[in-house]
Amino acid sequence: MKAVFGLGNPGRQYRQTRHNLGFLAIDRYLERLRAQASFPRLFGRLRLRGRRLDRALVYRGKGDLLLVKPLTYMNHSGLAVKAIISRFGLRLEDSLVVCDDVALPWGRLRARAKGGAGGHGGLASIIAELGTEEFPRLRIGIGKEGLQGDLAPYVLGRLTPEELARLEPVLARVARAIDLFHEGGIEPVMNEVNREES
Repeated sequence: MKAVFGLGNPGRQYRQTRHNLGFLAIDRYLERLRAQASFPRLFGRLRLRGRRLDRALVYRGKGDLLLVKPLTYMNHSGLAVKAIISRFGLRLEDSLVVCDDVALPWGRLRARAKGGAGGHGGLASIIAELGTEEFPRLRIGIGKEGLQGDLAPYVLGRLTPEELARLEPVLARVARAIDLFHEGGIEPVMNEVNREES
């Protein structure tokens, strides 16, 4: 079994913000599965309605894939991630975290098998709760447009119409990365995503 944790903040006011790209990535992946659900023989039974478990919304994707949206707010994401990993007996290498990253240009993806938080509150919480940096992550660039100082208003700000117009191909690439992770772990994701961005 593998799980993909899309990080974000629950609540309507955060729905279309830059900090919620992890949630948006899960939503986009679920939309794609719903579109394919008319072909159930390809994927087996799809449970595309989320179930609340351990402070998270958990969806059952195709096969043994879980899609998870922590409902703890970003800076406490680790509480939900740790609980879901424990509940399902997941290995850390089978648990992919998807989140935004201000250090990457808009729309750029970067995959890593492990690493630090890089100033990201959600990743910092997960590292603190798990007691290790050794879990895969896929970061989605939101840039910072030359901003300095407190970046909270930017990351919590709503996506502009221009950003929304450029978002669909980014989320399609994230969906492809999720498929690769489900099939073969983080290595094929790194091989494809990081090569694209070099």
